[in-house]
Amino acid sequence: MIMESTVTGRDLSRCNPFLLQKVIESAIGSKPEEVTRLRGGKLLLKLNNDRQASKAVKIKKIPDRIGDIEVKVEEHPTLNTSKGIIRCPDIEFLTEQEILEGLKTQKVSEVTIMKRKINGELKNTRTAILLFKSTTVPRSVDFGLYPILVELYIPNPMRCTTCLKIGHTKKWCRGERVCGNCSLPDHENECSNTKCVSCGDNHHTLNKNCPVYIDEVEIQKIKTINRVTYGEAKRIRRRQCPTVPRKFTTETSYAHTASNSKHTHNINEKEKNNTEINTSLVKQATTQNKNETQTLTDKTKINKQQQIKQQNKNPEEKASLYSNIEQEQEKKYSGIAHSLRRV
Repeated sequence: MIMESTVTGRDLSRCNPFLLQKVIESAIGSKPEEVTRLRGGKLLLKLNNDRQASKAVKIKKIPDRIGDIEVKVEEHPTLNTSKGIIRCPDIEFLTEQEILEGLKTQKVSEVTIMKRKINGELKNTRTAILLFKSTTVPRSVDFGLYPILVELYIPNPMRCTTCLKIGHTKKWCRGERVCGNCSLPDHENECSNTKCVSCGDNHHTLNKNCPVYIDEVEIQKIKTINRVTYGEAKRIRRRQCPTVPRKFTTETSYAHTASNSKHTHNINEKEKNNTEINTSLVKQATTQNKNETQTLTDKTKINKQQQIKQQNKNPEEKASLYSNIEQEQEKKYSGIAHSLRRV
């Protein structure tokens, strides 16, 4: 629901918020689900059910320090409805009124047939946009004798046909007419270079691959799917992708900036990977050195143990060895003594 002042020169932007709370809660019987301030001093009221909405419409005055402010409360023109797309060959030879008459019982309040120019004359296509009196789009509608699938309609970004900037229409434009190819004031001569009005890159302004245009398409998707205002959808988008350009305001192209940012990110990733590889190699080398040191230590221990074993032989073996040596010496000396006696 939208609440706005009907008094010229007085709006709700400077109205006491506590008085507003008391008036609204006393009228609908409870606290509204959400209240948002809009441009022009309006309030967007998100209520819990239709009963609260019918009660909110009865609010006519808001107390203020200077005096009561007369207000009106009415349904939001778009947030209480939803749009869907249908595709059918029969649409080519039907009128919008005929389709509306056939779908009125299915909560359809408006029908718009998509058209195209053929030999300078507008002709119906097989596509139509349906406006439903509900916050959700049905999966299908009965198109006469057979059902037709319904897809959620997501509008294209709003673009001015004068300055070619995204976000407003020709009606509210204060700029001058520009060339869509070079972004300079409109001219008849050939363009010297190509430059986008939105992002500053070297492509035509109406190119659908423009990063600013793609960003606006995502904002429209968020707005439609989540059923929020454009401002809230834009804030959600900025939280999701803070580096996506909003508008081209400097000499540097936002597309190039995004590309450089991505390149820097890739370089950082490579450096990180190289660091991880070097760290892994150092760890492997350290482990190998430790293993080699351990092997040498083990060999040294074994050699020492063998030396100790050699030094600490069995005493019985030592005694037997000494006994054999003594016997050999005695035999030698006895032989010498026997020779001396003969002489």
